[in-house]
Amino acid sequence: VGDLSVQELKQYTQVLEDEVKQLTQHFQALRTGRERYHDSKQTLEGLEGCKEGEKMLVPLTKSLYVPGQLKNTENAIIEVGAGYYIKMSTTKGKDFMDRKMMNLTKTMQEIEKAVNVKRQQLEVMSMTMQQKAAQQQQQQ
Repeated sequence: VGDLSVQELKQYTQVLEDEVKQLTQHFQALRTGRERYHDSKQTLEGLEGCKEGEKMLVPLTKSLYVPGQLKNTENAIIEVGAGYYIKMSTTKGKDFMDRKMMNLTKTMQEIEKAVNVKRQQLEVMSMTMQQKAAQQQQQQ
């Protein structure tokens, strides 16, 4: 880092800032996904106290519900990703949601570590740039 010019340091700083931005966006997307799995698990848990034939509002999205009637309290159709759905027991569905949330949390932790490393590198670059700029001013 010490051998680089101020211009090269600025370029590397820009690259690091872009990487931090991309990682942060990826982190946010994973957090949104984890929240969706959490909401789905809560919906499955809500089915435990329901009886067949009971009228209810079926969530299509977080804010869109349609009227429906419960026909089976032991099974649900679960989205497993990429637009694929599988019929499984509510217990297996909750376990599936737990595994997905755990995997997403692990990935989020890895991204968080990577962002911290990139921020430390940015700090080093910034300090080096300031030192080099000060040296150039003293030489003039």
